[in-house]
Parts: sequence; C-alpha cells; structure tokens
Amino acid sequence: MPRLLKHFPASPLLRGAALIGALFLVISLATRLALLWQSRGDVAWNASLAASFGFGLFYDLAVLPYVIAPWVLPGILVPSGWWNRSGGRAFLRMMLGVYSAVLLFNAVAESFFWDEFQVRYNFIAVDYLVWTQEVWGNIWQSYPMPLIIAGLGLGACSVVFGLSKSGAVAWVCGARETWGGRLKTFGLVAAPGLLIGWSVTQSMLPNFDNQYNRELGKSGLYSFGAAFREMELDYLSFYPSREGDEATARCRELLATPSAPMVSASPGSLLRRVTATKPEEKLNVIVICMESLSADYMAHYGNKKALTPNLDRLADESLFLSRCYATGTRTVRGMEALTLGLPPTPGQAIIYRPNSTGLRTIATPFRDRGYDCAFFYGGD
Repeated sequence: MPRLLKHFPASPLLRGAALIGALFLVISLATRLALLWQSRGDVAWNASLAASFGFGLFYDLAVLPYVIAPWVLPGILVPSGWWNRSGGRAFLRMMLGVYSAVLLFNAVAESFFWDEFQVRYNFIAVDYLVWTQEVWGNIWQSYPMPLIIAGLGLGACSVVFGLSKSGAVAWVCGARETWGGRLKTFGLVAAPGLLIGWSVTQSMLPNFDNQYNRELGKSGLYSFGAAFREMELDYLSFYPSREGDEATARCRELLATPSAPMVSASPGSLLRRVTATKPEEKLNVIVICMESLSADYMAHYGNKKALTPNLDRLADESLFLSRCYATGTRTVRGMEALTLGLPPTPGQAIIYRPNSTGLRTIATPFRDRGYDCAFFYGGD
C-alpha cells in the first residue's frame, strides 16, 4: 500500500481521512450487496439495478465528509510529529477500531431494519433512536446481542490488524504536516460537507418501477440524517389507505344511526345531529390508558392467571367499550388517538408538532359542561 500511495499528500489528517473513507465505502458496498442478497427474489434484475448501485455510491460520497469529520476535527490540534510516536500510532489504531466497530454495527442494524421494513433508514429509525432505552431492551430480548457484539468486536480487531500489517498505519503516521496544512485539510473536508448539506437531497433519486431497487440506491447513514432533518414519514407507503371520497362515504355509512342522522346531504360532511333519549347524567368519568397491556391479559377476555383483578372488576361495573381501538405504531400515537380521535400521523406525533395547542380533545365536551378535568401521568 505505501508504494502505491507514495505520491499521496504527506498529511496525516488527509491520509487518515482517505483510509477511513475507503473503509466506509467498502463496508457500504458490502452492505448494499448483502441487502441485495436478502431481497434477491424481490428486486428487478435489469438496468435499474446498476443505476441503484450508481446512486448508492453517489449518496455514500455525499455522506463521506460527515463520516470522516470526527477524525479530522480533533486531529487539527495534534502536533504533526506526534503521529509517528507510539502514542500517535496507538491513537490511530484505536480510531480505526472504533470506526470499524461502528460501521460494522451499522451494517448489521441496516440488515435487521431492511428485514423488517424492506427500506433503508427512515423516520422509524429516528423514532427508535429517541426512545433508546425502551427499544434497546426489546432488541436485547429479540436478538443474541452478546454474540453479535462479540462478533463486531472481533471484526473490528481483524480490520485494525489487517490495516496494521498492510502498512496502512505506518503510511498515515509517517507523514508530517504544518499547522497551515492542517487547516487546509480541514477546509478540504468542511467545504464539501457544507456544500452537500445544502444541495444534495434524497429527492434526486428517481422513482424506480421496483421499490427495492430504489431503496438500494440510498445510503443508510445519509437516509438516517435526511429522516432526522425532515422528521416525516411517507404515509401512503406504510399505511393502508383508500380514496378520500370512498373513505368519507364509508364513514358516513358507519356513523349515521336513527338517533344520530347526518346534518347535511353533502358527501364530504360528517356532521351529525345527536338526539338524547333520556336526561343527561352528571357522572364522574375516569379513562384509564395503559401501555403494552393486551386485552389477552384480562380475565374479562378469558385469561385464567388473575393478572388484572381491579381492571376486570372495573370492566364488569362500568361502561366497557369492547370494540374501541387506539391506532398508532407507538404509545404516543395511541394516546393521541384516545384523546384526540385522530389516526396515526407520519413523522412526529401531533402533540410534538408546532401549533398543537387548543385542539378539541375528549375532555372538551366535559369541560363545556363544567367538569373539573385533569390528566395524571405515571410514566417517566
């Protein structure tokens, strides 16, 4: 390797960045090939597959400045001669080990994510990162994590050992660079990063006839960054839907009853006129919302283990809505469905979005009738 790259600029920072960048590109290509193998029966084996790999390389290069930034930024402050000492070589090996472990971990995570959702990282992955403690517990229970972590550590050590034996570490640490040169190297990394962040978007990727081919054309890390920036999810790609007119007509059909007819004959109106059959009762109302409690745990639904005696007693003595469902992929979506009567929204939940105050909730009609409304939360 040193012989092949002897004409490369004598900059430890630039040589280290080139080495880490090459490592990233190789692992990214291997990841794309692995995902192709996972979906070999679903991809379209035509010219668009070659285009997928071309666009994949484009997005890998787009995220490259951000990948090597953690190497370049602290390296600016390190005196040039320090690299060729034992401490400098050890630091480079440590950085290569950390990079290798993180990149390999990302490759494994992408494989699992692809297996579950058949896409690259999207807002679902961002949502997982926000709720790290909860999700990590589920992952630890679902996968042989000690074995996976041991394998990642062994893989990272193998990469560092191979690069050391090939002379790559000596090639990086053997160069010297002035303070001005280090600033120039920083500019070579920062300028493309800023330009890419401003000009490159995932909308540049065309719509392929085959969705698997299109997803292969993305880069996992770039897709994650784009999802974090946009905080949105393509609703129609992940939720079943029907045409608006058809859906509204179906809602009118389901909502209209003899005691609650539609106010208007307009196909788009869902307003009803509800007529009470007896005087209104001023009852105390308590709504209990509990996370991850399946109805199967309750004796009311046939469970014989007496896990929920108080809830079963309440179910027997109260108004019990046995066909009421809270839609949503996460707890916060279920809570907004219960309190707001809204379907799940792509991206951030309603309560996290701007201008989300003043919405009509389940408490509104009670408050209009003079009720004292309160919300008690027993979570973190």
